[in-house]
Amino acid sequence: MIDFKNIDYLKTGNKRQKIAYLLLNELAIFDYLKKYNPILTGTIPIEIDVPDSDLDIICECKDHTAYAKDLTDKFGKYLDFQIWTNTHYGVKSTIASFSYKSQKIEIFGQNIPTEKQNSFRHMLIERQILQEKGSEFKNQIIELKKQGIKTEHAFAQLLGLKGDPYLELLKYDTDSYDISVRQANESDVGDLTQLFYDTIQNINIRDYSQEEVDDWSSWKADIDKWLVKMQEQYFVVAEKENKIVGFSSLALDGYLDFMFVDKDTQGKGVASALLSEIERKAIEQYNDIIYSDVSLTAKRFFENKGYIVEKQQLKKSKTKELINFRMTKKINSTR
Repeated sequence: MIDFKNIDYLKTGNKRQKIAYLLLNELAIFDYLKKYNPILTGTIPIEIDVPDSDLDIICECKDHTAYAKDLTDKFGKYLDFQIWTNTHYGVKSTIASFSYKSQKIEIFGQNIPTEKQNSFRHMLIERQILQEKGSEFKNQIIELKKQGIKTEHAFAQLLGLKGDPYLELLKYDTDSYDISVRQANESDVGDLTQLFYDTIQNINIRDYSQEEVDDWSSWKADIDKWLVKMQEQYFVVAEKENKIVGFSSLALDGYLDFMFVDKDTQGKGVASALLSEIERKAIEQYNDIIYSDVSLTAKRFFENKGYIVEKQQLKKSKTKELINFRMTKKINSTR
């Protein structure tokens, strides 16, 4: 549930993100550029940066001459300042770059709303791919970048995309990056309980008997218990085209309680988007470990995300004991 239009998320991020936050605030750069609807893009927001990665900021500028003057007036005094205008994939673009405390900063302007610019779209798609592919894929991207390969080229190489990496990546899995995650509210409870029931009956039936899924899914009717959970835990829902397609929750002690995806939206990146938000929240609330009781159905997904099986166990649902796995993942939460 990161709002990339507000750099506050950097404050609770990794070391590089926290440094970036301090530098950007020292420069008051987002306040100054506010009228241009700036967004920080590139590799640092999605944690695939290398030591020489830039801080890339995109802006919407309708008047390139006035925009260039604003950038020169504000940032022209800084080391290695340059500004130029060119055409990038047929779109007029004005770019300024400079260095501040050894960090290179590039500000890129086009007469296109920032959330529709290719730089922002690339970042969202790349983030979704990283969530789906897991830590090994992420490390491979970083290694390629250390070799001097540009980000989009690195993704294209690992994904086997042909043609222009910048254009091909925009076509990649357009269903999955159009998922938004928000905090749940009580009015969602009907949709959540129905999704819970339908998923267990249609997806978990692959790994459990009919008697077991009937027992498990019967929790749908206990609305009061659902509402208590929603109040006590950090509860989030994933939406696509204004429809809830998944939900998850995290307790204060780092227990990941729910992770369910709509039966018709399996394999579309929904669980990855939800887990990314849950892990972000775990870091925010200083959990050292996330732990969960994971079903047979979800075990492989969690293993691919770096979770380790601590033990196989029987856990009581209502009247039936079902096989699941206590799984854990260490979280880098620096107090």
